[in-house]
Amino acid sequence: MKGGANNVEQAITNAVASGVYAVRITHKGSLVGGGQWVTWTMSGGQAQDRPPLVISQPVVTASNTLAFSWPSVVGQLYQVQYRNDVEGPGWSNWEGEISAIRTNTAVEVDMDGPEGQRFYRVIEVE
Repeated sequence: MKGGANNVEQAITNAVASGVYAVRITHKGSLVGGGQWVTWTMSGGQAQDRPPLVISQPVVTASNTLAFSWPSVVGQLYQVQYRNDVEGPGWSNWEGEISAIRTNTAVEVDMDGPEGQRFYRVIEVE
């Protein structure tokens, strides 16, 4: 790169407690062309098994609202879906995709549909 730009960095962390970490890569000054490709490498970490995608017992939070949660993988996209008839055709998406920022994700939804009931599920978005 021109002008002796510093395009290589290294961060070392020892004796890290187990848990979920977020890494943010930033820069100082301005970038020519508005951006820069970044390659991230990590060693020593171990991937955790995906938790089973099981919805918790729903909790009524208002007169027509309930909340439920599920164990999630940080960074995974999820989609809450619903239908008003358990034997009806297909599922409809409830709002947009949800990007998990914690190992447990929660959402509030309408308690019932036009027939007085509504069925929900959560799927992973690939």
